[in-house]
Amino acid sequence: MATALRSFKYRDYRLLWAGMLVSNAGTWMQMVAQSWLIYEISGSAFYLGLAGLMQAIPRFIFSPFGGVAADRFNKKQLLYVTQTASMCLAFLLGILAELHVIKVWHILLVSFANSAVMSFDQPTRQAMISDLVGREDLLNAIALNSIAFNGAAVLGPSVGGYILATIGAPGCFFLNGLSFTAVIGALYSMKITGGKGGRRQSHGLWRDICEGITELRRNRSMIASLLLISSISFLGRPYVQMMPAFAKDVLRVGPQELGLLMAAPGMGTIAGSLILTSIGSLMRLEWLVIVSSVFFALTLICLGWTKVFYLACLILILTGSSQTMAMATTNTLLQTTAAPQVRGRVVSIYTMLHMGLNPLGAFPAGAIAAKAGVPFVLRAGGFSIIAVIVLVTVWVYFSGRKMAFPLRK
Repeated sequence: MATALRSFKYRDYRLLWAGMLVSNAGTWMQMVAQSWLIYEISGSAFYLGLAGLMQAIPRFIFSPFGGVAADRFNKKQLLYVTQTASMCLAFLLGILAELHVIKVWHILLVSFANSAVMSFDQPTRQAMISDLVGREDLLNAIALNSIAFNGAAVLGPSVGGYILATIGAPGCFFLNGLSFTAVIGALYSMKITGGKGGRRQSHGLWRDICEGITELRRNRSMIASLLLISSISFLGRPYVQMMPAFAKDVLRVGPQELGLLMAAPGMGTIAGSLILTSIGSLMRLEWLVIVSSVFFALTLICLGWTKVFYLACLILILTGSSQTMAMATTNTLLQTTAAPQVRGRVVSIYTMLHMGLNPLGAFPAGAIAAKAGVPFVLRAGGFSIIAVIVLVTVWVYFSGRKMAFPLRK
């Protein structure tokens, strides 16, 4: 635990981490209220899936531009803009809901806009971590960021459900809007200037995007890690969307047990982050990506075979921990391998794949589950991820390039 908290010695990092924890909890709170409101207005689960798609599309459209912006502009000033925009969007939903004029298309449009804003915000925040902490503490800092995000994933929905039941959806939207002031206040108090990460000049938008792709192409190890993360996001992470059907049709449990099933991966991610900071210095990080990805796939396969509620909760805790270890390790490897002047663009590709492929994978997963059942989807996803891991590992081996990164000797 002491190792995990080592990154907190950096004052600016502490401020940003605390602000992120508050704003992430507010965002999860709003997601609960949005889903409830969409279903309450429309009465159709189709619009719930459409809302996920509206969040995925902007990731693929705007993330490359977000990476360019993170490298080209002042990161601190850019975060001021993105956090203020997210705050205004939350308040807009709150006003529409409070006036009882809100429609489903309002929520879908705001979801699209919010995802577009996050396509600029997240690469900038991720790339900024390297400016806030020392190189030797980067893994700890990224792992602690996972705790902030996933701790909020446990706290936000539970608090959001209570607030939704007491003061309604408008209260959730307004509180989320206020939560962004935590990050804005942290940015104001930070001493870092938020420089451009070593970038000296721009050669045009398209050429800037191509530079980020070229940075990946020159290092097949980075491509291999992104392929593994893509397989987890597209083939594995849709298990979250499958949980309601899994709880009702397979485990034969009700809404309260479903809440525990949904919270279990979040608890696992916190544990996984702490484990990662403890063993990160004892094991080559490139191997941690492979081992944690294999372990994630195996937990999905086991989940697809279980029909016992408490066993399923335990497996989901392990699923969340291994997923976090794979994601955080890949993030660290990319940031330490990429050149500083293109770090934002490389990270933007990571966030695009990490956040965008999950809702896209949920659509075919749902279609297959309707025909073959959720357990089949879980097992098929796990075996498919293992197949991808084998193919990627063989490809890297026969390409003559070792999966070696400069963070570890």
